[in-house]
Amino acid sequence: MSRKSRNVRQPRRRAVSPTLGKRSCCQLCRVPATSGKHRKATTPPTTTTHHLTTTAPATTSWRQGSTYAIGDKVTYQGVTYSCRQAHTVHDPNWTPPNTPALWSRG
Repeated sequence: MSRKSRNVRQPRRRAVSPTLGKRSCCQLCRVPATSGKHRKATTPPTTTTHHLTTTAPATTSWRQGSTYAIGDKVTYQGVTYSCRQAHTVHDPNWTPPNTPALWSRG
């Protein structure tokens, strides 16, 4: 009987991982338990709820050339008005009683 050479497939060589065959300290970091370089699992930051207190905006006198934000309070001729729409006063006729789209009483 003649011997035929068999085509035996050799397994491929893979790159050897430094952690291959060594026990990991945990599933998270996969660092070998003996390395001393354990990465601790981080805990999510605690959520703090801040209770914001709002103070009433200070009331100032209405002036031409001023810029007002929503909620600003002004007094004009002894009456207090609240800004309904942010704007800058360019026209002296834009007084609070003349512009109800910009100001409301109160």
